Amino acid sequence: MFAQPACVVSPTSFCNPVGGGSVYLMSTSSNVDLTFDSFGKFVGGITQSGGTVLKLAITEAAAPCRWQLHANVDNGGGLTPVTEWELITPYGAAGPPHPTVDLLDMRIRNQCNTSLSGTSFVDIPNINQTIDIVENPGADVLPGAGTCALNQNVNTEGTYLTDYGQYAFTVDYRVLPTLTLRPGIYQLTVRYCLTEDN
Repeated sequence: MFAQPACVVSPTSFCNPVGGGSVYLMSTSSNVDLTFDSFGKFVGGITQSGGTVLKLAITEAAAPCRWQLHANVDNGGGLTPVTEWELITPYGAAGPPHPTVDLLDMRIRNQCNTSLSGTSFVDIPNINQTIDIVENPGADVLPGAGTCALNQNVNTEGTYLTDYGQYAFTVDYRVLPTLTLRPGIYQLTVRYCLTEDN
């Protein structure tokens, strides 16, 4: 059974609703293709810097407007084990194992270093796990306090338009497959989940 973590919608309404013109999570890219076509790439891996930029804009309907931002992955569900990438096209006969989800490393950061994942690459071990980027409860930064105020894990009202350093997150992707995996085309979907949580 497919049990990917869902974006849980809060019953509260302290933040203005998504789609109501007040809360946005925008991404600058929809696909990141990593092609391993040389021994050097298999052994050294591929890093896609700035593969995605997440831009947040949150306004509050009433205090306190708090929110969470997480990343999780989807491997197509179905018969694919929770620890493996989804196989789209196999090359050759069955043999070596499929790549595992934890081969995908992500670095999710902003200029103010408020991401809970820090500045290092982290991985998700399987599709039932998440990476916390901004979590509730987080430290409040007073509105108007300015970019990088107190360098805290902000989860209050704000926008990338006026406070880019805190409300825009750059995502770098890295895959180091080695030469021991079955050749083919594989796919993972990374989902970024912005939800209210008071």
